[in-house]
Amino acid sequence: PPPDISTMVSSSAASDVYKRQQNEHYGAFATNIAVRIRAKSLAKTDLRDHFAGLLGTGASLDVYAARDIGDYAELAEQHPRMRYHSPLPPARLLARLPDYDWGWAGFNSTLNNAHLDTVLPNKVYEYIGCGLPVLTLGHLALSRMLEREGVGISLARPDELAERLADVDHARLRQRVAEVRWDMTVEGAIGAVIALYDDLAGVDGTA
Repeated sequence: PPPDISTMVSSSAASDVYKRQQNEHYGAFATNIAVRIRAKSLAKTDLRDHFAGLLGTGASLDVYAARDIGDYAELAEQHPRMRYHSPLPPARLLARLPDYDWGWAGFNSTLNNAHLDTVLPNKVYEYIGCGLPVLTLGHLALSRMLEREGVGISLARPDELAERLADVDHARLRQRVAEVRWDMTVEGAIGAVIALYDDLAGVDGTA
């Protein structure tokens, strides 16, 4: 069976060991994807078909839910390369994310199509802030941002993941994320926000 990764997410070295073992077990293609789910129920974000498509390519998924969603836990029991995690405090979750290869930001267009082409979700900036390139599914504004900044790729379908990643220089993409991630975090932008409000209030920010 594939290795248990519960003790292998705390360091880059452990992550490299896991990926080598995954490659040996599943073949040449193996990539680890973190999935951050903020919705409180499956009715808000049913991603089971997405997960099945990704798993079918040989990828491994670690699903981190903000609330316990039993359907995802049951799906993980059926797939040796999917691991479902009970809710974690934000600081612990963010500490784990850097050890993954990608962050998943594909959404269910059947449930949420009305706003998906305009949304730039918080989880995307969490992934980037933790150094992860982002995978999405053709959502217009998000796809444009990832392409413009060079910090991720947009798939037409989850099951084309392996084909698309065959042409991606992941190390170079991750380096690009490292170069821009500070500017895409609250910490990196807070100075500009403060300066804007100081200007609006007529305050001399040099005082």
